[in-house]
Amino acid sequence: MFFGIGFDDNGDAAGMTWALDMLRARRLRATFFMTSAYGRPEAVVETWRRAYREGHEIGNHSATHLPAHGGPGYSVEQWRQEIATCGDFLTRIAAVLPADELVGFRTPFLEYNDATLAAVAASGLRYDCSIEEGYEADQDGANAYWPYTLDDRSPGHTAQALAASPPIAELDPHPGLWELPVQALFVPPDAECARHGVPPGLRAACKARQPWFDAGHGAITGFDFNLWAHRSTGGFEMTPAEFLATLRHTFEQHHGGNRAPLLFGSHTGCYVEAWDVNAPSAPRARDRRAAIETLLDEIGDKEAARIATHKEVLDWMRNPTPLLTRGP
Repeated sequence: MFFGIGFDDNGDAAGMTWALDMLRARRLRATFFMTSAYGRPEAVVETWRRAYREGHEIGNHSATHLPAHGGPGYSVEQWRQEIATCGDFLTRIAAVLPADELVGFRTPFLEYNDATLAAVAASGLRYDCSIEEGYEADQDGANAYWPYTLDDRSPGHTAQALAASPPIAELDPHPGLWELPVQALFVPPDAECARHGVPPGLRAACKARQPWFDAGHGAITGFDFNLWAHRSTGGFEMTPAEFLATLRHTFEQHHGGNRAPLLFGSHTGCYVEAWDVNAPSAPRARDRRAAIETLLDEIGDKEAARIATHKEVLDWMRNPTPLLTRGP
């Protein structure tokens, strides 16, 4: 089973340095989705170059990070400009990586529309990583969707379109474009809490922090921001133990089920002290870092599990072959 981390934004040199040092110590690789507007300081750009030199995947995360949250209303041309400007910065202006090695895109805030995917396909990128999966009533992580092409649209988006009020538009097919979905995380139910290191009642606690949370289903967006951040910004204010319990339970659901890849969304900027304002009652940066490190150590010891970049997962999907050793 594949597990991967995709770090978004990456505009803080200290956060990047922590992530790169932490991964190098474990001989692991991750994916870093870069927003080019955040790469103007040379100290930041040098960490991006270091990431590429050390074998990590570099992805496109737009030029501006859509500061006005305007993504769902963008046209194809606006999306193409966001993608092209970021790509030009990464491959030519800052010379972070060769153009032919930039293959993946994630939209800021997971805000997208059909024009987003049309622009991604037109740009020549091979995959998108923006659509959430796992919220259907029968989903629990054990039966998660594997990465898929958008030849027949996206099951996750279709489910959202049918459930939304007001309704949202269905996607057109985008033949040949791969989707590496953002898999939902599942907060452990009471019966599973103790063995994951927390007392029963975590789902009830999450419901108290965010009233929209479905305590029966247990699904949360698969990003660290959503777990750590203050409830006023949409987060669940998790402790390190609650964070780890949620990731452990979700990983076990995947691993014990159909072993669909679990690609966890993260932000290097969440692991610096300056980010604490977003989670004033949450653990400090060093404790958040320790939780990520513990998670990777535990997964790295699992039988038949491999920590990989998004591109490595995609390459395997296109040519599945037995993997006899984990290795870096």
